[in-house]
Amino acid sequence: MAAQHLLFKCSFLLWAGLWSFSSYGQSIASTELHVYRPKKLLSCALKASVLINDSVEVRLKNNEHQVILLPVGPCRLTTRKKELTLTLASGEPAFVRVGYDFNFLFGKLEAVEVTADFAAKEIDRIEAGD
Repeated sequence: MAAQHLLFKCSFLLWAGLWSFSSYGQSIASTELHVYRPKKLLSCALKASVLINDSVEVRLKNNEHQVILLPVGPCRLTTRKKELTLTLASGEPAFVRVGYDFNFLFGKLEAVEVTADFAAKEIDRIEAGD
């Protein structure tokens, strides 16, 4: 049993070493995901929390913009009750607008994919401090 375990460990290490050597010098394709939250008086004290692919948590304050580098392919953004699925392409940044939508007294956090032109105007205002 111990010999089998040792043989398994050695074969795994050999396989991992060969795999890392074969991928040496090759870069994994990635792209930028721009996540931003425009300034809004209502809900300004609340932080917006978005989970990306169940591993990266982005917390946005009011009037904040963050850029996350992610691998190309499917991407899932999750808020408390909503989910947004994107397909990220190499060299094409994606833009997601985050904000609270209030219905009477209760607000729900929403993440919406927007076009680059639409996002550029809002991100310029964020960076200008407006």
